[in-house]
Amino acid sequence: QAIQMACQNLTNPASSQQQICFQVLSAATVVAKHTSSLCNSCRLASSKTANPVAKRHFVQSAKDVANSTANLVKAIKALDSDFTEENRQKCAEAAKPLINAVDELTTFASSPEFASKPAKISAQARLAQEPITQSGKAMIEGACNMLQVAKQLAANPKDPSTYQLYSHHSKSVSESIKRLVANIKDSAPGQQECDNAIEHLNLIIRDLDQASLAAVSQNLKPRDEKSLKAYQEQMINSAREILDRIDLIRQAAKEEPQNLGHLISTVSSYFEPLARSAIGSASRTVNSKQQMNILDLTKTVTESALQFTYACKEGGGNPKASHTHGPIDNAADDMKDVLQDLLQTMEEAASQAGVVNSMIDTITKSIARTDERQIDRMTIIENLSFVDHQTNMVRLAKQIARTAQDMISKSTTNVGQLGVLANQLTRDYAALANASIGAASATSNIEIGNRIRTTVQDLGKSCIELIQDAGNLQGNPTDQYTLEDLNDHAKSVQEKVSYVLAALQAGARGTQACINAASTVSGIIGDLDTTIMFASAGTLNDEGSDSFADQRENILKTAKALVEDTKTLVAGAASNQEQLAVAAQCAVKTITRLADVVKLGAASIGSDQPEAQVLLINAVKDVASALSELICATKNASGKSVSDPTMLTLKDSAKMRSKFNPAEVRHLCAITACT
Repeated sequence: QAIQMACQNLTNPASSQQQICFQVLSAATVVAKHTSSLCNSCRLASSKTANPVAKRHFVQSAKDVANSTANLVKAIKALDSDFTEENRQKCAEAAKPLINAVDELTTFASSPEFASKPAKISAQARLAQEPITQSGKAMIEGACNMLQVAKQLAANPKDPSTYQLYSHHSKSVSESIKRLVANIKDSAPGQQECDNAIEHLNLIIRDLDQASLAAVSQNLKPRDEKSLKAYQEQMINSAREILDRIDLIRQAAKEEPQNLGHLISTVSSYFEPLARSAIGSASRTVNSKQQMNILDLTKTVTESALQFTYACKEGGGNPKASHTHGPIDNAADDMKDVLQDLLQTMEEAASQAGVVNSMIDTITKSIARTDERQIDRMTIIENLSFVDHQTNMVRLAKQIARTAQDMISKSTTNVGQLGVLANQLTRDYAALANASIGAASATSNIEIGNRIRTTVQDLGKSCIELIQDAGNLQGNPTDQYTLEDLNDHAKSVQEKVSYVLAALQAGARGTQACINAASTVSGIIGDLDTTIMFASAGTLNDEGSDSFADQRENILKTAKALVEDTKTLVAGAASNQEQLAVAAQCAVKTITRLADVVKLGAASIGSDQPEAQVLLINAVKDVASALSELICATKNASGKSVSDPTMLTLKDSAKMRSKFNPAEVRHLCAITACT
């Protein structure tokens, strides 16, 4: 219609030259816009129809419309540039093919073959609607009857029979409203699935109770359908599937009612194999305490799932029911805690028997998740900066490297511990992979994000190889080839850890230097604690010929340098990463030198004055502790705005610089010398 109207305005012989000039540009815009939409609709219709004749007709119609539009636009341009009667006639002639093409396309598209079909309500849908419609109908009928009786009561207010009839209809309306509200609530998305899940979980709890009674009376018969390893693997897999969906259910129960029913039904279906495997695993376990532990943990998980389902049913996915969100979160956290306990128990038992399939599966899933572009928002902890993720990843990466080194040592001394270490390695890598998702999304540099992702994935592949070697070595402890493979893959894990740390350092060199500095200062504090123990025991002796007076100037000079370094460190929080890295490294070098000269000075006092030695070493220990807090505060405040809470923490830590005052150190040295 818009195309036809624009063409009519162009070909209207009654229009003046001024009107034509005004209408030319408007008509050209309308024609170009709507013919483009018309051609796109033809292309879409041809792709959806199964009739080859109709498909060709739509394509040809689109070509006719496009060609006619091109000719008309040329004529409009000619008319706009030179308004003559001849150009006006040409424009009218060019508009006719377009109008004809549009009319033909409209006639063809309006045929019954392409008419839309009205929606129909199925018999099952009508049956589901009946409780609501019947309650609403009963409420309306009761209200009508109540109004009719009210008219009679108004005419004769003292008639007891009329008043009684009015009370009866009023009660009927109230009951109908209650029924309607209850039916609407029961018919809400996910309510029926929650009821089914509650019933299913109660049956599982009853089965677990019966198995526990049989285990207590030592009448739990061994189940021969599967081996103990198979039961353990099935328990671990079922528990992991449940754990992965808890946060999704939590989100659906609070604001996504359309997903609640499906998720609840899916999780409920995993409890039957979990309980069956728990009973089977307990039946094939000799130790009665282990039997009861498996059954009790499984029952606790099922009971927590039951409470979680009740909370989700109450929430119903209603974002406005904020009073139900707290209980949902609490129930979800409790369920995750007991599931983690069950997983840890079963993984340790399975790893001691050499079962590593579940660990490999966990790492494989973690690797796959790091490569996903769309991550569920509940997975990543919100309001965490890159520095927070970086700190967490550095800690986990170092734990993985230490675990790999421990596996090398245990491979020759205690092969039975390899399963426990492999289990620890699996948990650390899963946490590292999850943190890498947040780090990659928090960084503004796409290249750094991809580098973090790829290095973490490479580390996961090396971890899989190491865990496979651990399982093989547990099965055959004397196999030298497997032992060599384990050593090589453990070294590969440590190498890949260094690549992960390098990627993190490239993302924020300054904060990485702060993390390393904090670790170094922590080691210095531990060394000073050991020195204090020797000094308290009177065994800290001077190994050189220098007196305390000789060491005092070195102590004062180094303390003064540390004060300047801390000023630079605090200023580095507001500067770039390079300056922050240099400041952190200088502060660490200075505190290391200060600790060394103070230890030499304490030793030069002599072991006959242990109180003075302890006093001096405690002073530098307090300095190191304050510096450690300052480094952590600087790392957290790096790159933040002045109003950020981490900046206030940095200011508070900076006030501790009074402990670095050289005058106080000089005073302490003077007291020590006098002593």
